[in-house]
Amino acid sequence: MEARGREHADKLRQLELTLEQARYEATRARRRYEAVDPNNRLVAGELERRWNERLVAVRELEDERETLLATPEMT
Repeated sequence: MEARGREHADKLRQLELTLEQARYEATRARRRYEAVDPNNRLVAGELERRWNERLVAVRELEDERETLLATPEMT
């Protein structure tokens, strides 16, 4: 049972690190999108698509974290 508790804590820690990285990437994608010339529609469209993908990844990781937090640690 103690091993399960450690495993749960390890999963949560790894997920937190992954979420932190995903948030960083989403912020970076937003900055790139905001820096592009609006008249350059092809580039702006691609950067917006990438930003949206990063936001979806962040949301999925946040949902996964909430699920993991709602799961008992079994200690």
